[in-house]
Amino acid sequence: MKKSLVFIMLLIGVLLASCSSTNTSQQSTKLADENSLSEKPTIVTTFYPVEEISKAILGDTANVEVLVGSGVEPHSYEPTPTQIIELSKADSFVTMDGMFEHIEEAIIEANPSIKVIPATQNLPLLKNEEEDEHDHEDEEHDEHEEEEHEHDHGEYDPHVWLSIENMKTMTQDVLDQLIVLYPEHKDMYEANAKAYEEQLDELETQYTQTLSNCSQNIIIVNHKAFAYLGHEYGFEQISVAGFTPESEPSPKAIQNVVDEAKEHSLKYVFSEGQIDPKTAQTIADDIGGEVLELYPIKMNENQNYFSIMRTNLEKLAIGLECSN
Repeated sequence: MKKSLVFIMLLIGVLLASCSSTNTSQQSTKLADENSLSEKPTIVTTFYPVEEISKAILGDTANVEVLVGSGVEPHSYEPTPTQIIELSKADSFVTMDGMFEHIEEAIIEANPSIKVIPATQNLPLLKNEEEDEHDHEDEEHDEHEEEEHEHDHGEYDPHVWLSIENMKTMTQDVLDQLIVLYPEHKDMYEANAKAYEEQLDELETQYTQTLSNCSQNIIIVNHKAFAYLGHEYGFEQISVAGFTPESEPSPKAIQNVVDEAKEHSLKYVFSEGQIDPKTAQTIADDIGGEVLELYPIKMNENQNYFSIMRTNLEKLAIGLECSN
């Protein structure tokens, strides 16, 4: 009886020691995982196109954050002082310049030692064309609008990400600079970038095939976001609000667009998800047409660059009256 009791006590001791060892091992593993996460570099990105490029290349080797979030109108966005302080603590900053330049400078000034990765430095930029035949501002507002546009956008059109070719160039530039910063991941980063660029190639093929035979070469848009896309696929944009989507167009500006729409037999007016479609609907009603949506920005976390661009392609095929 005593031997049985001793055996049972020994068995209980072994089980307790085993459980303690298992719990200790689990806690150690959890701490190791937490330490591994905290040891990853943090990379802040300006806007969703470079956020997605960075995530695609980096995989799980870094924490990637974005400055201008989903559904936020980038033309008028201003970060809070708290955001600037927090984001400036990142190890690296993937920038886009253009309309974002002043907020990017605020992050860099808050942390001059942050490693800056410019994504748009090698892009073939299109100049702003505020004075072309499709500009519809009232004469009394011309001077004010020119000053505002110069402040917001500078000399060049900032909507570079809506060019698939530009996205390829940005991917390669970000890749090259990340390899310099983190050479230990070179092979992985190159493989990831290649896979992402193959997706861009596929998207580009879809655009080329779909827009190769269209009876129209002009679209009506709320603001001039689609010049790069039009430059690549042979269409022009007539804009109501120039480069400033939140501006309220005058009755004269709206009438000018209606007149041009009728002149070119246009049946569709493009609005944007983040903008009140009231003006677009007014024009569509006047020409007996229909409102469609194009997306220059990501409206929610269920969207990404490829879903946005494929949706835009479907709508452009309708608006440009394309046939395969």
